[in-house]
Amino acid sequence: MTDPESGRPDLTRIATLRGLLAAADARPLRRLGQNFLVDANVRDAIVRAVLSDPVDGVVEVGSGPGGLTQGLVDAGVRVLALEVDPRMRAVLQDVLGGAANLTVVANDARDLAWLPWVEDPGRWALVGNLPYAVTSELLTRLVPLPFSRQVLMVQREVAQRLVAAPGSRARGAITVFREYHASARILMRVAPGSFYPRPGVESAVVELRPRAESDPREAGQLRQVVRAAFGQRRKTLRRALAGGLALPGARVEAWLDRAQVDGGLRAEELALEDFLRLARTMTELEGRSCSFTPPPAAP
Repeated sequence: MTDPESGRPDLTRIATLRGLLAAADARPLRRLGQNFLVDANVRDAIVRAVLSDPVDGVVEVGSGPGGLTQGLVDAGVRVLALEVDPRMRAVLQDVLGGAANLTVVANDARDLAWLPWVEDPGRWALVGNLPYAVTSELLTRLVPLPFSRQVLMVQREVAQRLVAAPGSRARGAITVFREYHASARILMRVAPGSFYPRPGVESAVVELRPRAESDPREAGQLRQVVRAAFGQRRKTLRRALAGGLALPGARVEAWLDRAQVDGGLRAEELALEDFLRLARTMTELEGRSCSFTPPPAAP
């Protein structure tokens, strides 16, 4: 079935999408995390969130066959669509290739080779339905980027981790990493039935907005400390840091005392400010950055 306004196939209709995918021999692949949005109400809500403030353009991460892309293009905004799968690019080009405001780039969003296409990230938004298998890696690459806002569909459990407050068991290294770079809020939950194929879990849409420009050296040191603290999260902070950073216990105690952080706490109990004091104090005491040593794999 076609969209009555644009005259193009309506990619939010499962029957239409399945027909286009079959014609292109483009069966969705689980290993690529290909679950395509087929809910027009969710699509329209995401488009409204992305365009809530004026932007020069939108980068879409993992456009797939173009369900969300279609909504962005029809809204009249300039769209840079990133899609690594040539089969999906073929469907996208077939349906939307004639749109003057769409550029399709054959690029994996994780390597950031596409970033030079964006003249001023602060004047652009970023949107994407992130594949479950590479969500953490993508978030690590995308969250620090200075887009005016990012509107990301992720597994609901990941969304809860992104916004978890100190003391929550959902809190993790990605939470603190996100807090340093951006504010976050969950915009909506999305049921499995909003996708084709239907995933086995719920999703959620999260909006991120950048904080003030960060210091790369401080960000790197903070990341090392946070990874060490959460690397053995069942241990107290003093033990996790000593093991994760390969430092003697006495030096870790001196560091914790100087930073005024209780070493008997566990990582999820600390706020961003606590981790920042730890990172800055370690730099003062050690005079260098320390490297995170991953804990040994469980037998």
